Amino acid sequence: MIVGMASDLAASALGGALIPGRPLPGTGLRQARSTATLADCATKNGNTITFTNCTETESGITVTVNGSVTAKSDTVTWDVKAVVSGTDSGVTVNANLHESGSLTVTATKVTGNALLDLSGSVSNGSKTVNFGVAVAAVVDLTYQSDPACITGGTLEVKRVWTQVPEGASGSEFTNAGVKLTWSSCNTFVVARSQ
Repeated sequence: MIVGMASDLAASALGGALIPGRPLPGTGLRQARSTATLADCATKNGNTITFTNCTETESGITVTVNGSVTAKSDTVTWDVKAVVSGTDSGVTVNANLHESGSLTVTATKVTGNALLDLSGSVSNGSKTVNFGVAVAAVVDLTYQSDPACITGGTLEVKRVWTQVPEGASGSEFTNAGVKLTWSSCNTFVVARSQ
């Protein structure tokens, strides 16, 4: 699904989970998005589906989703927010997730961007850890269908920690970016930044 693009690209390009050691508090988000039915919490108006308080609870964790996805012609735009809260196995999670973006696909180009902001806290009863991270992905690619390959353009992914969890260390907790630049069919260079 298009929602989740920024986190999926960040995991692929930068390595590892967005929150090391824990799945993104979006496993339930993805499930809530995929199991929500129009009768439960979503409405369709023209080319837009709007989610209003789509809620999924599993193992003591509740995910509530609000926002919209619009598909027109060759462009998909989305603006989805989720609140994750609850306690599972003695661990309490409170998080806010916001994903937005736009992607346009034509017969020869893919252009757009995806943004993700995730912040919150995790507590085991004796210690609380706060976190905040933002991810951006920018796509501007040209491709051909025969043979299928990317022929030019760039794909850039950036991760910025707005609040590094206390005591966290390692490359997963650094600000990072990667930019792939194509010069011809399947020929590209990779530039990394910190």
